[in-house]
Amino acid sequence: MPTGELGTLIQQGRRYHKRAMEIHFNVMYPMLVNFLGFYGACAEMGIGGLQGEDMVVVENTPDVHNLVVCTLCSCYPWPTLGLPPAWYKSAAYRSRAVIDPRGVLREFGLELSDDVEVRVWDSTAEIRYLVLPERPRGTERLTEEELAALVTRDSMVGVAKVAAPSRGDSA
Repeated sequence: MPTGELGTLIQQGRRYHKRAMEIHFNVMYPMLVNFLGFYGACAEMGIGGLQGEDMVVVENTPDVHNLVVCTLCSCYPWPTLGLPPAWYKSAAYRSRAVIDPRGVLREFGLELSDDVEVRVWDSTAEIRYLVLPERPRGTERLTEEELAALVTRDSMVGVAKVAAPSRGDSA
């Protein structure tokens, strides 16, 4: 092999190695931290076992709204959320959530502005998704327990948002 070709191969190898390290630290490491942190939190709360250990939490933000579905069957994080509602298992929800997520959300009473990106997460037998709802405005002074009381099953699947407490409630 000519020396010039060997030098080119070494340079390419260094670029590939550098890119692999960038992917590891910028993509894989945060995913691993999220996984380990969530896995540990679930274990502390006694959540685990089949269909409960491999969960990924996706966060709703002002710019991104997440929706969870299982298009194949009806995989659902039941150790965390309890038994799935009938609509989650229906063929209509499972197919339309992917094809027309905004339409499905409208049917649940959730209208999102056009500048909000909707991401659909398809659960599988190996992995379940859970939505971390966006914190509603006006809840900055609420305790952890008060905030937890606002979160619903539907908000953790993504078909609803967490509503701020009414003025009569504590805030």
